[in-house]
Formats: sequence, C-alpha cells, structure tokens
Amino acid sequence: MFSARWIRENGAAFDAGLARRGVETHAAQVQELDAQRRAVQTEFQDCQRKRNRKSKGIGAARAQGEDVSDLLAEVTGLKDAAQALEREEKSLAAGLDGLLAGLEQRIQTPEQSVHVSGHVLEAATAYADATGSSRLLEAA
Repeated sequence: MFSARWIRENGAAFDAGLARRGVETHAAQVQELDAQRRAVQTEFQDCQRKRNRKSKGIGAARAQGEDVSDLLAEVTGLKDAAQALEREEKSLAAGLDGLLAGLEQRIQTPEQSVHVSGHVLEAATAYADATGSSRLLEAA
C-alpha cells in the first residue's frame, strides 16, 4: 500500500508515477487528507493532556477539601471533545486508507488486480458521506 508519509514528502514523484500509468494525479488530495488527519491527531493529544492535567488537579483540590464541581465539569467536557476528535481522526484515517487502496488498485494491471476489501470501501463511503465529498469514491 502507498505510504501517506512518502506521498507527503514526494508528491511530485507520486503524481508523475500515476500519470505514467494513465491515472489522474492525487498527491494534493492525499496530502490534504493526511494534513487534516494529523491536525486532528494533534488536537486530540492536546485535549488528552489538558484532561489529564485537570484530572490531577481534581485529586489535589479534593485533598485540600476544595469544591471540585467546576473541574469535574471541565474534565467531562474535555472527555467528550477527545472522543469526538478520536472519531474524526479515525474517519479521516479510514478515508485516507480507502483513497490509497483505491489508487493502488487502479494502477495494477488486470492480472494483478486485487478487489478492494469491503471494509475499506465501506470506510471510504462512510467518510464521503460524513464530509459530503465523493472524491474518495471516485478514486476507489
């Protein structure tokens, strides 16, 4: 399978390889999805760090007999945000994987053709439905 990292670093070479095989270029699309996924990952990790820091603050506040209801509400909000970010990251990753699998399938010769597994196509379809983008399905 194609590597998103390699495509991120070698977009022009990737597109040139696709063009040699008669497939329209997709490096920009792969790079955009990868950048979105990585940004959401970073945001998720930041949210987790904040949640962990606040959770430790709850323990310290309780030890001093302070009211922790505001901190608990904050931690709950961070937990919900982290869960939403995690779902978004998984959706973006599935969309990216589906796009890359579809591209790989399109450049193979008929003798090498491999059926894209149902779960990859389902993931690409779910991402396309969630984002309103049909570009993934065109590639798959």
